[in-house]
Amino acid sequence: MKSPVSELRPIPVVFICLMCLGVLHMSAQERYKPAFSFSLFGETSRFAIGDLNKAIDSYNHNSYFEYLRSSQPDLISGSLDPLPHASTNLGMELRCHLSGRIALGVTLMAPYHLSNYSTITYAVVGGAGAQITSRSDRNTIKAGFSLLLTAHYSLIRNAIFGLSVHAGVAYRPAHHKLTREYDIQYPLGGRSLANWSWDLSRSFPIGFHSGLGFSARLSRKLALIVEATVRVMDIGHLTGRYRGTSSSFDPEGNLDFTNSYYGSGTLYYFSIFDDLIGTRYETVSVYESRPSEGGIDWISDVRNANLNLNGYSIRLGVMVNLF
Repeated sequence: MKSPVSELRPIPVVFICLMCLGVLHMSAQERYKPAFSFSLFGETSRFAIGDLNKAIDSYNHNSYFEYLRSSQPDLISGSLDPLPHASTNLGMELRCHLSGRIALGVTLMAPYHLSNYSTITYAVVGGAGAQITSRSDRNTIKAGFSLLLTAHYSLIRNAIFGLSVHAGVAYRPAHHKLTREYDIQYPLGGRSLANWSWDLSRSFPIGFHSGLGFSARLSRKLALIVEATVRVMDIGHLTGRYRGTSSSFDPEGNLDFTNSYYGSGTLYYFSIFDDLIGTRYETVSVYESRPSEGGIDWISDVRNANLNLNGYSIRLGVMVNLF
């Protein structure tokens, strides 16, 4: 049986240690008068993304598509692109300097979004001719205003520059939105169109961060700041609403039927066998309840999908001493 301490993540432990150092340091400097500073900065961040990009990559490079690209490139065009890994945005921090070395900061980060749109078209040739399928995906990850609570501990602090470590917790609300469209043209004529979409989120997602900060004084009240931060933010159990429609047309272009559906559920990651192209790949989809393994699609390895926002950030900005 594992010790409870061994289950703690490194970054929360660092945050707790910094807070304890702050209490000890303040007790040793009871006469210190708290001071305040305000920072404004730009931030460049890198994200892992995780299951969403893994599913795109698995579909885009399945064995049938790879065979077409190498042997019959005229039967396939385009590709599904992964979500971008980088973003830039702005933030500001109000910091309370509790002692000569310990400070507690509250940071507000501006919203950001990562998005892409891509299309792949491929053909499956049978005795009646070629069935041509086009799939278009628009994926978006949006994050609203984020709130961070950070403890800072100064390792070096003098009139010219400072070096510190920091760690904290963060509330980062994020949404994953998908819009997908299918256009299928049958070899004997006729056509099918389908589209569906979902908007998913996790209630009250909490993450952790830790890193190093450097400051260089430009004047008595103004300093340049540079910070490097590692982020732990793995958002699971994404839930929300989905909806879709599908329509079928005869060879003359007349509508045969239209179906609509909608509901709510959870995003799952699993392996599926695509009978049309005769290959298996990983995918994500929303179900009202956990999908059963097996069935006509040979579903296997089902688990909750994760939106992995782990990564790192680099900040560059200015700090103003208020009072």
